[in-house]
Amino acid sequence: MKTLLVIRWDGKIGDTIVSSFFFREVKRLLGFHIKVITTKTLSDIYTEDLQVADVITCEESPDLKSIARLYRNIGSCDVLVHLTQHINAADEEVIKKLKPSRVFSLDDGSSLVTDKLGKVTEGMGFIDKYAYVLRLLGAEGINKKLIVPKSKSNDTDNCNDYILFNPFGSRVEKSIHPSTSAKLLSSILEYFPNKMVYILSSPRTKSDAKEICRSLGNPRVVCFPNITNIRNAIFAIENAAQVITVDTAICHISYALKKKLVAIYPELPNENPWLPPEQETTAVVKSGTGEHCSNIRKNMNSFSIERVVREMVSLDRYGKNEKSKNKV
Repeated sequence: MKTLLVIRWDGKIGDTIVSSFFFREVKRLLGFHIKVITTKTLSDIYTEDLQVADVITCEESPDLKSIARLYRNIGSCDVLVHLTQHINAADEEVIKKLKPSRVFSLDDGSSLVTDKLGKVTEGMGFIDKYAYVLRLLGAEGINKKLIVPKSKSNDTDNCNDYILFNPFGSRVEKSIHPSTSAKLLSSILEYFPNKMVYILSSPRTKSDAKEICRSLGNPRVVCFPNITNIRNAIFAIENAAQVITVDTAICHISYALKKKLVAIYPELPNENPWLPPEQETTAVVKSGTGEHCSNIRKNMNSFSIERVVREMVSLDRYGKNEKSKNKV
């Protein structure tokens, strides 16, 4: 049996969701034995939800010394998949040590990469990039349906018809400023007078979420309680009527669950490979580039609030129209 190794040590849950179908299809269509190198925080998702037999854990973005300690657990592999734009020193060390017969990467300039995907998959989203790897390996009849990790209740009684708002990205430049968030929520409250709005936050961003709530002073805008991990967040998404979010795992999970989703993404000069694929329940709103501050290249506060609300109204009507069709 051939062995395929996937390097996923960046610790990004969104990337894990986008590539989730790849692991199912490698086993189903190709029968490979799969190994994954990932972080401890993501290991349970690969083990429990993606059903990967060999999960090797490490620190996020490990250095060369840390890599050397992993070899005993990695063993050998025939195929290595690492869809990064740049093969760094740690990546090179792993490839040279394991000597796989095929290496798939987006780094066309690396002599260690046998299957160079940068140019040939340019313009594709990452879901299609992973599907392209499967086809090169000989797979046919690929199912690109994403796998969503199991949710975990937050032990709080909440209605199941609320609007869920996530303004927080992985970094400041990927997030919506609290003042812009408050303006957006004010418009949402006006157009949806019977809806509660829950702000989704992590322990790291909880204080910012509370500040947004305080600035509005409206009892219909509250922080979603007891969110301590991604499984709690998935629970919040599952029970929402609509989700408004920036580019994070929340976006990809909402897309996979076919939630009514308005995704706010930065305007980029080239096509963004992380955009969710087209879907009737998904709308994308772009936020223009600009210098919000001297060291930030993206401006997530330059989107049209009117456009976001318009897309939300349209998605709300879509759901009602679908229910009407089913009654006929």
